[in-house]
Amino acid sequence: WPPGASEVPTTATAASTCTAPRSGDLDFEGERDERLCGDFVWRSGDESEESLLRLRPDGQWWHAAHRSRDGNPKHGAVPEWETAEVLGSWREVTLSNVPTGVGPRGVLLRCKSFRFASGGAASAAPISGTGGSLKPSSKVRLALEKAASEGRLTLFYGMHPFWDTVGRMLELQSIAGCEEIPGYGLDTLSEPEACVDRLRNLSDALQAFSFAMRYGPWTPRVHGGIDAGESESSRSQGETH
Repeated sequence: WPPGASEVPTTATAASTCTAPRSGDLDFEGERDERLCGDFVWRSGDESEESLLRLRPDGQWWHAAHRSRDGNPKHGAVPEWETAEVLGSWREVTLSNVPTGVGPRGVLLRCKSFRFASGGAASAAPISGTGGSLKPSSKVRLALEKAASEGRLTLFYGMHPFWDTVGRMLELQSIAGCEEIPGYGLDTLSEPEACVDRLRNLSDALQAFSFAMRYGPWTPRVHGGIDAGESESSRSQGETH
């Protein structure tokens, strides 16, 4: 991270290293469509916010979100920025309960570890943005930690109907399920308690990590402390947590 950054590491894995964890999820092993591997990006119209989802061929994924606001040089203000990084495992699945035209192929993301950082005035006061702050409250952060440690922090993304005509696009499916992995069928996910827990975790994750509703094939930009073109493992070397 840049000098002067204020960092909040969370979960044991993220606190020790930001290198993508070795997958211990046997149900996440298997062949993956090479078209699903690579970078998917969402960017706000004014380019002050960007979310990058990187799906790796080895079944690991990395998500980095960045928000910034330029300081006013006339008043000596420094640029403010916030970032959130998430690591986890992914696999290709056949989606159920999705809109006509979406999928049925898609991906299931399981979050394993995450961390937050900020710089400038945002170190003390979060930047206000369209999606809220990337610094969740202690209560929400603890809930996300618990869900991640128990393997319950998951998201489904489906291949967009325009995948073959416009470009590689993924779209969030908040009520989707799949049959490949035990516990993710609609019969389980639709149970009242499981449904409430899932939607609460999803809402917290969307705000805290700035996961996008839709990702496209655009080229990532370099913002503040996140260099989307540099591997997450190499960036973690020499960092202090």
